[in-house]
Amino acid sequence: AEPHRPMPDLLDAADRVWFAAQLYHNQKAPMIIASGGALGWTGAVQTEASAMRSVLHHFGVPPARVMEEDKSLTTQENAYYTEALLQDMKAQRILLVTSAAHMPRAYRTFRRQMPSMIIIAAPTDHRVSTLNTTSFFNWLPQVSGLEMTNAAWHEWVGKLVYEARDLF
Repeated sequence: AEPHRPMPDLLDAADRVWFAAQLYHNQKAPMIIASGGALGWTGAVQTEASAMRSVLHHFGVPPARVMEEDKSLTTQENAYYTEALLQDMKAQRILLVTSAAHMPRAYRTFRRQMPSMIIIAAPTDHRVSTLNTTSFFNWLPQVSGLEMTNAAWHEWVGKLVYEARDLF
């Protein structure tokens, strides 16, 4: 969100923030670490962590219960910078919240960064197809299909890059 916007643009990623707030309210997570820097290539000025903190506050999570990790630009950096915060808190286990499509790569990355930490996967933003094959229009190309293909490629390429990095 740019500074003049009253609220961040939620898009699909809002599921992660909403789910984190629910975990807090259900007393499953006493503290939330909002992780993500300012993605310069998108033109963003505000960090993802700051935007998440703002939304969490509107979802009823007290600001004192949200820590910001605002340096990371990748999943690997999320794990690296979050580990330092967790060590300061003397945390022994975490609920890792991210979209279901991203969870395998995120979980593996956090597991490698923090081998002694108990990491519990808490996926959200599950993508489900409700294709009605009886309509001709459902067989035509749609923007939503392109978006889902893009998300899948992002995860596949990310997984390959992280696996190649592990080899070398």
